[in-house]
Amino acid sequence: MRAITLSAVLAATVLWAAPAAAADKIVIGYQTTLTGPGGIQGEEMVNSFKLAIEHLDNKIGGLPVELIVLDDQQKPQMAVQNARRFIEKDKVDVMAGLLYSNITEAILNSVLPSGSLVVFAGGTASQRAGKECHENAIGVFWNIDTSYREIGTYLKKQGVKKPYLVALNIQPGKDAMNGFKLGFGAEVAGESYTRPDQSDFASEITEIRRVNPDAVVYFIPGGVGFAFMKQYVQAGLKDKLPPYGMTVQVDEMSFPALGDAALGLKSVSNWSPALDNPSNKRFVEGYRAKYGRTPTTLGAMAYDNALLLDAGVKAVKGAIEDKAKLRDALRKVDFPSVRGKIRIGANNTPVQPLYLNVVEKNAGGALYNKLLEQLVADAADPHGKECALK
Repeated sequence: MRAITLSAVLAATVLWAAPAAAADKIVIGYQTTLTGPGGIQGEEMVNSFKLAIEHLDNKIGGLPVELIVLDDQQKPQMAVQNARRFIEKDKVDVMAGLLYSNITEAILNSVLPSGSLVVFAGGTASQRAGKECHENAIGVFWNIDTSYREIGTYLKKQGVKKPYLVALNIQPGKDAMNGFKLGFGAEVAGESYTRPDQSDFASEITEIRRVNPDAVVYFIPGGVGFAFMKQYVQAGLKDKLPPYGMTVQVDEMSFPALGDAALGLKSVSNWSPALDNPSNKRFVEGYRAKYGRTPTTLGAMAYDNALLLDAGVKAVKGAIEDKAKLRDALRKVDFPSVRGKIRIGANNTPVQPLYLNVVEKNAGGALYNKLLEQLVADAADPHGKECALK
């Protein structure tokens, strides 16, 4: 009897200690905005994510991929509905993608309490990198306020004394301007916050003339931003005060609407198609060959979304049923980012280089963002100290 009991204990111990078996596939629920004004951006994200999977031989971490793509229609309620479908019907292993911060927040608030794992490429609220950080929410994006902090630092070094700030009157706009003030470290000459549906910027332009600043910094993405920039150029201000912003506001998706109004605009990004590393070369060349133009920062983040997942799944040898181990691997693993050397910080937000670009025309007359310099090698967002994760 004693021998039987000992054997049973040993067998149970071996079973308990055995590593989890590799799954036969990975199911990824990818959600972004595919209709409405933001549809072109979401389409680029999906195209880039799929391109990365193609470059990985249609596998993530060695596992065949089942990719389910849904459109959030830029509506938080639809996004939450899609996320619930991913969990309850599709039984996804991980959710990915996401574009707008309000959509991301709606999804995270809905699914994180259930233990779901979300590895996302789009924006989120600044507090998500701080006091509302969560171990199961891992981003490969950029923080808006971090980018604008570096604009502030750069302009301070350039001797700017009286910057004027213009931003959308939404939380990301406020985050951007707060980030700028943190980096600039001094009083600004003035600031204006515009409506999301605004089309006439005469009052803002008049105020800029009155204040007579020595630099203008703006965060007005999308169609509203195009209208602002065209009116800014028509007012004759661009040559005297070329505004500074994020490259996502002035890139290959913006050039058709902006035209030559984009020439000379300087911007900060966490990526450039000119970066010299194997992953970036493969991404840029592959995207140009497949879609006929240079990709943008949003595409780069989506491509990196897949590369991080690939490295994390490899690290756990395909045993993705253990969500805690997969999550911990994703937070710590090195992966071959198109941005070069980056890492996921303790608050699940990237620590990464940031670059300064300027819009010029290439030899063929096409607009492009010329990489001027690296502003910082390892930009960490300012909210990490408020995050309880280690």
